Amino acid sequence: MTCLVEDGDSYEKLRGVELIARGEVIDDKDALRTIARSLFERYETGFGADQGEEYINFMVAKRVAVRIDFDDVVSWDHRKIAG
Repeated sequence: MTCLVEDGDSYEKLRGVELIARGEVIDDKDALRTIARSLFERYETGFGADQGEEYINFMVAKRVAVRIDFDDVVSWDHRKIAG
């Protein structure tokens, strides 16, 4: 898989990064619960423990995760080119 992110509204301001990687789709519900629990503990507030598990189970029901192993990263920044 490849992901390309660019920024800049003219050639001399163009910069970006290309991420070249292999992706593995994870659909195992136990693994997804572990991932969801980690995200929940990091980013969610205001839930009690019971509500948290209910929310995690809701998140896992219709989702998959993608493990990304990067092979190469290419970046460029035209702002550094003397004009």
